Amino acid sequence: MFWPNTSPEFNLIEHFWDVHGVELVEDLVNDTSGDFERLVVSLCAARRDEDGEPFGISGSLSTGQMLYESGENKMGTDDVTFNQVFCRRGFHQLREIFRAYLEYHRGGILDTIENEFSGCTRDAYRAIAITALEGREALFAEKLHSAMKGLGTNDDQLLRLMVSRSRQDLLTVAERFEQKYEQTLEAFIDDDISGDYKLALLTLLRGNND
Repeated sequence: MFWPNTSPEFNLIEHFWDVHGVELVEDLVNDTSGDFERLVVSLCAARRDEDGEPFGISGSLSTGQMLYESGENKMGTDDVTFNQVFCRRGFHQLREIFRAYLEYHRGGILDTIENEFSGCTRDAYRAIAITALEGREALFAEKLHSAMKGLGTNDDQLLRLMVSRSRQDLLTVAERFEQKYEQTLEAFIDDDISGDYKLALLTLLRGNND
């Protein structure tokens, strides 16, 4: 998952690509365009204010109003403002801003993202907002659920998430999953997946409980 990473994590990702002789930003620019390209480049710049001071009530309300005036309260969307806030403010600051944003739009920032953006840009902003409001474990829980719900299974997404989180925070992700969907991740996998594939996923999950 690209979007919930912190600036130090983006630096590590870019270093990994450099070691293998690939320029990360250049490669991403070649594969993206428009608002999404600008968003990707901004995130890769790793300028998020991870250790910045809290905004406080006044600063949060002011920035929340700026987002409102740049989206819900005008024709069209000022993507530059959203880009600057979402990509440069620390997640702790974004949490303050998004809570204050409710003073201007009762539907909240997630509703605004759905109204103002589409496609990959919408998905990226939404992932950043969920990470700020609920923690990235909640985002991973949502992605696991979306990979398995309905007809068919997004095996690539499911396997990538299970393996990548198994050595980090899969237990916490499973707790968030149960809180959000009132069913354990283990039960959901057991219902949706079969055979050796199911056994492998459950082994990853249960191994995290040891």
